[in-house]
Parts: sequence; C-alpha cells; structure tokens
Amino acid sequence: MNQSPIKLLYIDDDPGLRRLIEKKLKRLRFIVSTAENGFDGIEKCENEQFDIIIVDQNMPDISGLGLIYKIPHIIEHTPIIMMTGGGDETLAVDALKSGASDYVIKDTAGRFLENIQATISNAIDKQNLINEKRQIEKTLQENLDLNKAILNSISASIAILDQKGHIVEVNKQWLDFGRENDISPYYDFIDVNYLDVCKQPKHQLYFDKAEEACKGIEDVINGVQDGFKLVYECSSPEEQRWFEMRVTKVADLAPTKVVVSHEDITSLKSSEIMLKKLSETDGLTGISNRRVFDEAIEREYSRAVRNKSSIAVLMMDIDFFKAYNDHYGHLQGDECIKSVANLLKNSISRPTDICARYGGEEFVILLPDTDIDGAMHLANNIIESIRKENIPHEKSTVADHLTLSIGVATLIPNKETPSNSLVDKADILLYKAKNAGRNRIYTV
Repeated sequence: MNQSPIKLLYIDDDPGLRRLIEKKLKRLRFIVSTAENGFDGIEKCENEQFDIIIVDQNMPDISGLGLIYKIPHIIEHTPIIMMTGGGDETLAVDALKSGASDYVIKDTAGRFLENIQATISNAIDKQNLINEKRQIEKTLQENLDLNKAILNSISASIAILDQKGHIVEVNKQWLDFGRENDISPYYDFIDVNYLDVCKQPKHQLYFDKAEEACKGIEDVINGVQDGFKLVYECSSPEEQRWFEMRVTKVADLAPTKVVVSHEDITSLKSSEIMLKKLSETDGLTGISNRRVFDEAIEREYSRAVRNKSSIAVLMMDIDFFKAYNDHYGHLQGDECIKSVANLLKNSISRPTDICARYGGEEFVILLPDTDIDGAMHLANNIIESIRKENIPHEKSTVADHLTLSIGVATLIPNKETPSNSLVDKADILLYKAKNAGRNRIYTV
C-alpha cells in the first residue's frame, strides 16, 4: 500500500454493516467516508476525491452494478470493489466485466472482513499499475506528437523508410508536395515503397536523377555508405526548381530506419547560377569573359588532342580604338565595344563556339573542330559585317568607319604542345595584321 493514508468511500444502505465495516477499515488506518445509498455515494464522489470505493450490490435506489457504470464518469481511474452476498458469484463476474477492480463475497460468519485489507491493497496496486501504464502511454504519445510537430516544423519534405524502402512516416511538407505535384496517387504515403515510386517513368520525367537517387537510398539502407546527398533538377514546363536530397540512417534508437529529406534549394541554386553567370560574364558587353575562354581552351584543347582534330582561335582588336575613345568620349567608346561584342556573338552558331572579351578592345573566338578554311570563312564574314555596320570613326587612318584586325590560328594539337601556344600564335598573327596596315585578316 501507499505510505500516505488511503481515502476510502464505502457505499451501503445497511447501517449496521456500514458501521461494522467502517470501524474495521479505520482500525486498518484507512480514512473512511460512508454513504447510506447509491445517490448519496454519487453526491460524495462529485464533491470529493477517493483512492478506492467499495459498493454494495443490493441497494434500493441504485444497484452496485449501476454505480460501477456511473462513478467512472465522475471520478476517473479510481478502483471500485463490488461487495455481494453469498451465491452472487455470477453478478460479481458481471461487475468485473463492467469495470470493477475486484469483488468481495459477504458471508454470515464475517470471514470476508479478514480478507478485505488484502483485497483493497490488490485493487489499489492493480490500479497503480494501470495508471503507470496509462502515464507511460500518455508520455509516449506526447513524445510522438512532439516528434511529429518537430517533423512538420522542418521546411524540408521528410520521409522515414524501413529496410525495404517502405514509407513508415512522413511530415506535412512531404504530403503537401506530393499532392500539389501529383507525385503519387496515395494520400498518406504510409506503406508505399518509395523506391518503386521513384522508378516509375512518369516521375523520371521530372526527377532527372531518379536512378541515382534510388541507388543512394539502397546503399544507405544496406550499409554500403553512411549517408547520401544529391542535388537535382525537378522542373516542369511552367517552372524550374532545384532540390537537395539527403539520406541518412536514423540514430541508434531506430538503426533499421532511414530518413530521406528533400529541401527546395531553388532560391539558393538560382543565386549560384546568377553568381556563376556574373563570374563568367563581361560586365560591359554581356558576353563571356577571359576566365571562360581560358577554361574552354584547356577543355577543348585536351579534347582535340584525344580526337586528333583541328582547333582554331580568332584574336581580334578594334583598330585605332584609343583615338576613337578620345574623339567620341568614353561613353560612346563603351557603346562601340558593346556593338562589336554583339556582332561577334551573333557571328557564331555552334554551342561549342566561344566568343569572349579578352581585355580592353580585344576579343577572341574559340572554334573547336574547325580547320583553317572554316576559321577564315568566319573571319571574312566578321570583317564584312563590321563594314556593313558602318560605325563612324573619323580618327581612323584606314577607313571612315570602324574596322577590325584579326589574327587567325589553327592547329591539330598533340600532348607535347601546350594550349597557350595556339593563343600565342593567334596573338602574333593579330600583331602582324595591325603592322601590315590594319582592317585585315592575317594567318599563316
């Protein structure tokens, strides 16, 4: 029994038996309240709290069985002992089925009083175990609710998978994303095999790295790797979006579970793309800058070595640009550079061709898989386009309009020849074109 005194309510319409049992219980150190009938007992339950209640079955106003139904609605989780007369064992069993903790069968010799303390103690111990279990379940549910709330507060879409790839838990963001994008016909995703969903053809139209993602998830599930990360594009004709997928093992408490998260990083990716574009774009003209050209020449030069193919570089310079700048002013000089850059950019058509501002009034064009005939054809087109553009240049000594000097170099490279040799060659040829009178193309 508990160390603190136990508060007990005894309900019986027999005054003699009520006084006898009250006296017995008080000697056993119980704090006893009595009620002379069922309704009196109900009233006491409405006004006081008791640790245990004993009810007699046979009362004129309401039976003990009736009290067993009513009292729990007034006082929750309080054990009730039914007291019945001899021969009422069936009724006692009905009382247990109705929620009584135990029963006592009265006998005329009063031997039942010798066992009443043990019956009360057992009923209280049983109720304490029930209360502990209920508290554990309540705490567990509170923890589950807290974990769910935490999951739902995370901006990423999160699912927890078992060892076979079946979803056992998802957060609100996962559900919302799935429903908004018609990712799955399932409304709660629970028990859905996520690996099978990813492998469906209709999802691969949007999720361009579905196979790689599935392998990453399987590797983490099978212990091949501790974690997996993948940045992927998940776009539709209406919008372009980027996501980062992370797969990790759940902590030691659930080592057979895997967490899959998808974070929308479109804003971050857009910023990265913008920054990359800015870092690769000439601020004045909007065409590629020298950094892009330097990276491209290394890449294409190595490819040309492998393929034994020809590669060409056109190095160009605006003739008498300093004189143009001094005469027309720097603002007009900037407009002149932008016009030339736009003309050069429009002169190339292949995705692999690179047009870049090399510095100042110098421009360069890289032409992979191009021989001398192709390079010269483009150079002549550029000279003609500049002539047709007819940008006035009063300080030029070779024409009344803006002109270019072009050095054209081609090469079938080998491993022994560095990539800068082609650029140096084009630069030398440009220098020769300028020395030869400008407004011309110079090649070997």
